[in-house]
Order: sequence, then C-alpha cells, then structure tokens
Amino acid sequence: MFIALRRCCMLFTIALERCLLGQVHKRAAVGSTGLMIAGAMLAAATDLNFNAAGYVAIAANNLMTALYLVMMKQPRLASVDIKTMLFYSAALAVPMLAAAAVVVGEPTRVWAFPGASSPGFPAVLALAGCMGVFINHATMVCTRTNGALTTSVAGSAKNIIMSIVGMLAFHDFVYSPWNMVGLVISAVGTFWYCATEFLGMQRRVDPGRKAVTLDECKI
Repeated sequence: MFIALRRCCMLFTIALERCLLGQVHKRAAVGSTGLMIAGAMLAAATDLNFNAAGYVAIAANNLMTALYLVMMKQPRLASVDIKTMLFYSAALAVPMLAAAAVVVGEPTRVWAFPGASSPGFPAVLALAGCMGVFINHATMVCTRTNGALTTSVAGSAKNIIMSIVGMLAFHDFVYSPWNMVGLVISAVGTFWYCATEFLGMQRRVDPGRKAVTLDECKI
C-alpha cells in the first residue's frame, strides 16, 4: 500500500507545476499518470490497512517530494549549476536531519545495534551514503533536463521493477491476480508516458522531421 500511495506524488507534481510554474500538461501525460496510479491502487487493493498516521506521513512525503522537484525548475534557479544546488540542499538538510535524529534517539539505537562493531557496518553505511549522493545527483540532472513530472514517473517505473524483484526474491509474497493486473496496468501507463515524451522531444528538436514509427525501428 505504501508504494501505491507514493504513486500519488505524480498528482502533487502535476498540481504544483500548474500552480507554481504555470505549466499545462498534455492529455496524454495526465492520462498515462492516471493509469499508473490506478494500476498501483489495484495492485494494493489486497493490502488495505488503514493507518491515519501513516497516511498523513505519506501525504506529507508526496507533497515535499513534489515541491522539491518543482522548485528545481524555477526560472530564478536556472543559472545555478547542479553541484551548487546539491551543496545548498545538503547544507540545509543536514542540520534538520541531525536534530531530528537526536530527538528520536537514533544515535543511541545505532550504537546499541549488535552489528555496529562489525567492520562491515561502517562500510555498508558509507556505501549507502555514496548511493544517496548518486541518487540525488541523478534526480537533479533528470529534473533539470526533462522536468519534475518525468522524474516522478521515473521513480514510479523504478517501483514497478522493485515490486517484481521483491516477488521473486522474497518468499513472503502472497500471489494475487489483482497484483499482476495492477503491475501490468502501471507498466502500460509508464510506457505510454515515455512514448509520448519521446515523440514530443523529437518534434521539439526537429519540427519538420517525421516522427519515428514502429516499422522504422525494426531490424
């Protein structure tokens, strides 16, 4: 259910892009994102578990994520390079995260962890930090190049892959036909959005060029 609710981040992104950037999305983009969200909801229909605090936290997460992506496309920040943007983002986030960690007692729990003294623990922690830097950089490059909604859709496509890997890797997955139907619908919505954006990019680069057809892609 968490992944399904996280897909709603695309709705927040569309709304914020329209309100803050004045961007009007094509019907194909709105329709494909709606299809992805519907597929995610259908896949999670067998895992309905109401938790008010959890729903509020996910809604706040969706809002903050969408706002973060949309703010990167603000015209006033167009002259700021990606490395500088990442630096200021980390400089603002680290003090708040450190304060939150102290308040909830995270350092105490980390040191009390049985594997904290293992040599592999700091190595895995450092690797996770490096992966976080890479993800933040890739997110910013994708948003600057393509747009906030495209980055949000890319995150949803990643969740589809994660769901499939989770089904195959873990033995606690309970098969349900609705899960598979929902994943297929989400995948169709993702491919629809990607195809629409690719063809639109072709027309923007060379307006007089005929769009590539499926027959021309065959070998």
